[in-house]
Amino acid sequence: MNRLFSFLIIGSLLTLGGCSSSESEIAMAKQQEEIMTYSTFLTNTVDSSNKLLNQYNNILDNLYIENMSEEQLSKLMRELVKESSELIREVESGNYYNTSFYEFHTNLIKYLNEQHQLFLDSVEMANTSRVDKSRLRQSYIKIKDRQSELINSWVANGGV
Repeated sequence: MNRLFSFLIIGSLLTLGGCSSSESEIAMAKQQEEIMTYSTFLTNTVDSSNKLLNQYNNILDNLYIENMSEEQLSKLMRELVKESSELIREVESGNYYNTSFYEFHTNLIKYLNEQHQLFLDSVEMANTSRVDKSRLRQSYIKIKDRQSELINSWVANGGV
């Protein structure tokens, strides 16, 4: 992520050094627009991720208080897996691979796949009647920590 921020700064300086003031203003405005566009995309993606994680957390809470059977867990988790798959497809279809956001975008996809794996693990445990609630809770906490790290790296490196 530090490379992304360095790249943006160096690119800006190189652009500014070789341009007239109006060209440099246009370049800076374009760069700001790209950052704002990706920031909006990222916000929407994290909101969708949080929606899934909140549903997951509620499901896990109900499992802990024995308000849900493993069969019900499996059914609800299959729905979350479908929604999670769709979110990953949407993020992967974003055209950010040839931009200065490539490294960050790749990390975002990795994070979403880690979240998705948690959902898959939950379905598998429910289907085999071997639900390890503690392991699922710890995995959930790791995913939330990973999400915070991702957001903090975006903000710390010049994201909005």
